Amino acid sequence: VHVTVEKYVLFTDVVESVRLFDIDADATSQAINDLLKHLNSGSFADLHKIEKVSGDGLILTTLTADHAVQIALEIGQRLSTARLGSGGQSISVTSAITSGAFIVGDYDVYGSPINLAARLAGSGLPGEILLTDNVRRNLSAAYDQRLEDCGDRYFRNVADPVRVHALRKNNDQTLPLMIPDGALRPLIAVLPFRQLGGGNSDYPLGEAFADAILAVDPSAAQAL
Repeated sequence: VHVTVEKYVLFTDVVESVRLFDIDADATSQAINDLLKHLNSGSFADLHKIEKVSGDGLILTTLTADHAVQIALEIGQRLSTARLGSGGQSISVTSAITSGAFIVGDYDVYGSPINLAARLAGSGLPGEILLTDNVRRNLSAAYDQRLEDCGDRYFRNVADPVRVHALRKNNDQTLPLMIPDGALRPLIAVLPFRQLGGGNSDYPLGEAFADAILAVDPSAAQAL
């Protein structure tokens, strides 16, 4: 039996799950199982439906954008308290929320909102909750100060660009930077193969620009 429904879709994926299972498979499995039990009990049980669980991934649906965000925040919070191995490794997730009509089959869920949610979550940083523009428009005003417009993003097999918003954590002014400041430097400079001016007069200028860019980190840079 296949049924078409229209809801909000939350896709959550455990970051580096293979490494976490290598560190402590029992504790990782227990943390995920405890999370599922928690979501299916208490005040959260009536807010969502778990559509699919696949190892380190979870797809659930809600009737409102606010409920999807509440559950995404709860998932991140619950898993972050788990400690794995002797080093006390925590569990991080990336989450994405989309909306639209999709098909619920006997053993799986299908449709554009599902595929987009998976691709959107795959593009996120650990701890991020990414939303499509439609989800953002349907959130209550309580989240306005926590949202950051990330602009348009392009995804494989998605014809049009997708406007993406990120939910900040704990009312921070900006999302945490996952890459050290020193790593944010240009590594590749591309020069045109053909001089657009029709001669060689622009070549020294192009070389000067390339040298200025590559000088940021000559050891790591490549000139093409």
